[in-house]
Amino acid sequence: MNLRAREWLFGAALGVASLWLAAWTPLGLVLVAVVAIPTVFPRRNPAYAGGLLLGAAALALYEDAQLTARCAAANGPNGSCVVIADPSLPVMVLAIVVGVLLSAVALVPRRAT
Repeated sequence: MNLRAREWLFGAALGVASLWLAAWTPLGLVLVAVVAIPTVFPRRNPAYAGGLLLGAAALALYEDAQLTARCAAANGPNGSCVVIADPSLPVMVLAIVVGVLLSAVALVPRRAT
């Protein structure tokens, strides 16, 4: 496995871990920022950033779909649930688009000039 693919996988794993930690612990995003910021800023790395964006946004969209499904299942004679329009949905879709673009730029082999 080449270096770019490993960096992409690391970014994707960190993105998923960040949302999982943020969902279960109050300091989840702080812990992830402590790891993510020093690894991203020393050098620009589109593979890592693309994986991070794709992992985090994909998990966020999955969780949103699960929430909507649980809410729809709760509607019935003994209860009701309403999902208010989620303002973060366009941001997550944009994060997926940017993550795909960064991943494509990083993972497609470059031709020698």
